Parts: sequence; structure tokens; C-alpha cells
Amino acid sequence: MATKRLLFAPLIFLIASCNNETNRKLVPKEPTATLPPEKLLDTTSNIVNSSDVQDYKDRLHNIVERMNKGFGNVPTTGNPEDDFSKLMITNHFAGIEMCELHLRAGQDTTLKAVAEKKIAFLKRQEDYFDDYQFSSPSGYRPRVKASFPGIKHLEIPDTSDKDVVFAHVLSEYDQNTIAIAKSYLQKSTNASMKKVAQTIIQNFDSELQRLKNYVNIHKTADRRIFRKQKRRGMNFKLP
Repeated sequence: MATKRLLFAPLIFLIASCNNETNRKLVPKEPTATLPPEKLLDTTSNIVNSSDVQDYKDRLHNIVERMNKGFGNVPTTGNPEDDFSKLMITNHFAGIEMCELHLRAGQDTTLKAVAEKKIAFLKRQEDYFDDYQFSSPSGYRPRVKASFPGIKHLEIPDTSDKDVVFAHVLSEYDQNTIAIAKSYLQKSTNASMKKVAQTIIQNFDSELQRLKNYVNIHKTADRRIFRKQKRRGMNFKLP
């Protein structure tokens, strides 16, 4: 009898060991704090739906809409200098607002430097046009319907990066400003204001290409992310 107990003891131990191992496998592991590498490297899916990005876009859109409405309410007189200076006051005020918004909300240091430099330039120009309006030698002029160049409605791109949004909108803003200045030069009569218009064109034209390059580079990056997310079955909308 003692011999049988000795024979069964290893068998019982083996069964107990198997049961313990099975129980260990069934116990769920504690979740780790570290995300998979691709999640750490690619946070675009979170940025796209970020309320912070959407709030930035909404504020920018509000500035653009007020500028467009302001253009429509400019009391034009048919005098080239008077009309141009009023349009530029409305235009520059909106440009300053856009740049100040991006200084608060943007991340790219290069674009922030662009915004800071542009604010200084626009404020100098705005002072010039304000002074012209206050000291205009012609006095009161009745309002007339004047023709303006086709001003493009600025669009807020559907992208996840606030810096790209700003660069895109500012590039379109620059194009509109150049178009207005070129239209004025075709009928200008004031040598001083003509020089100011030429300065605006030169300044904005040199900035425009840099902004376009920035947008193109980052759109390419967005497309790479889009292809990665498409393979994972994620929804990501390109501008």
C-alpha cells in the first residue's frame, strides 16, 4: 500500500503543476503604459479631431468672413487713391488679426517669425493709409459703384496642422492683396501711394512662394500619413 502511494505522488504533483500553469495563462495581464510604437510616432488621428485645431480654424474663418464683408461695405468713390486706401485698411486689419491669432496658437517657429514680421509691415502700411484718409485734400466724396479685381474667397483647408492652415490662408491672402495693388497701379495718380502699392507687391510676392513651398511640403507629409492610415482602415481627409 505504501508502495502505491509512492507511485501516485509524482503523478498528483504533475497534475497539480499543469493546473497551476493553466490558471496562470487564464489570468489576464495588466495593461502596460507604453503604447505600440506606431501609436507613439503617429498621432495624426488624434490631431485631426482635436477641438483645439477646430477652434483655431473657426477663429480664422471668422476673421476671413469679416474681411470679405468689410470689402463689400467699403464706401467707394471712384477716386483710385481713396478707394485703394480704404480697401487696404480693411485688408491689413484682417491680416494683422490672422497673424496675431497664429502667434498665439501656432507651433512652427519659422511661421511665427513670418507672422511677426508681417504684423510690423502691415501696421506701418495701415498707418500710411489711415493718415491719407484723415488728411485727404479732396474732402467728402459721394459713394459710387467702383469695379474691383476678382478677390478670391479665402478657404480654410481641411488639414490637421494649424501651421499648414495658416500658411495656406496667408498665401491666398497675399495673392488677393497683390491683385488689389496691381489693379490700383493701372489707374494710380498719386506718386507716393503708387510707391506704397509697389512695396506691398514686392513684399507679398517674395513671401508668397515661401508659403506655397511650406504648404506643398507638408501636404506631401499628410499624404504619406493618409496612405498609412488608409492601410489601417482609419478615416483621414486630405485637403
